[in-house]
Amino acid sequence: MYFLAPNRFRLGVTALAALALVATTPISAEAAQSKSTVATVLSAAKAAIAKEKSVRVVVASSSGSVKSTVVVDIGTNSGIEKITTGSESVTIRVNSKFAYLNGNASGLIKMMGLTSRQQKRVGSQYISMAAGTTPYMNFKSNLTFGILSAVLPSLAGTTLSYGTGANSKNYQLNWSSKAVGTNPATKSRVVI
Repeated sequence: MYFLAPNRFRLGVTALAALALVATTPISAEAAQSKSTVATVLSAAKAAIAKEKSVRVVVASSSGSVKSTVVVDIGTNSGIEKITTGSESVTIRVNSKFAYLNGNASGLIKMMGLTSRQQKRVGSQYISMAAGTTPYMNFKSNLTFGILSAVLPSLAGTTLSYGTGANSKNYQLNWSSKAVGTNPATKSRVVI
């Protein structure tokens, strides 16, 4: 691993959608709100995603009083992910040659498993991982198009609602999971 200053990183992501899991290709042709179901919205989203070079995914969850947000710009060969849970935060960037990781102290320690000593060494710099290494491959598989099918919820247990006001054209897929072992119950929503 290499430590690099943040300004040394450059990553181009094209055709980003503005709001959420929204590709620039209209979804309305297959999933007009008057006829929409979870199945038609998921099907239309998958079809629209297949036509794009990059997709933005925003997932907001809560567990008790702790809110989490994951914003991911997923591309064919590159991606950026920002994860925030409470006050913890990390950013992961990947391109064809390197993966980069940085975050605040609690994010690097609690979310990414760095020791306090490792985090102090990193400080505000990026950790760099070369292509071909296991950490790089893990990040690349999570931040490029192959992951999209895992990001969308399953049909079972998912409900559909709509945005309101200026967001009235948004589709909202909602689902929850029960507490299992030490993992608390969660409620999640993907806005399309």
